[in-house]
Amino acid sequence: MSNITKLADVRDRRRGEVPHHAEALSFMKRRKPKGTGISYWTVKPSGSYSRDYETGRALGREYLAFIGRYPTNGSATLLNSIVREMAERGRVGGLEFGFLNCVNEYAMFAASTVASVEARR
Repeated sequence: MSNITKLADVRDRRRGEVPHHAEALSFMKRRKPKGTGISYWTVKPSGSYSRDYETGRALGREYLAFIGRYPTNGSATLLNSIVREMAERGRVGGLEFGFLNCVNEYAMFAASTVASVEARR
């Protein structure tokens, strides 16, 4: 990402120009009729665990890119809603494991980085 793009991102965020997560993330959608909420996990399994696992990882990267670009209060609680809906659907397979594994890898990296910085203090 160029410095110009980074500056444009910061400027857009300051103006409050954050896309709604249900419109920005491919695995979410607004429920109909309007005003009835959001479906946070709309992905359907393909029948192949390995293909679903890779799809879940890709969706995890999409989610992480979104919250990295838009670190808002809404983004801070978004994972709760995604996981809650995964659990409510009652099926946990490759899609869900791939998504959560990807998010967990990023969390471990961030925690490791913070611990390393803390240890130097």
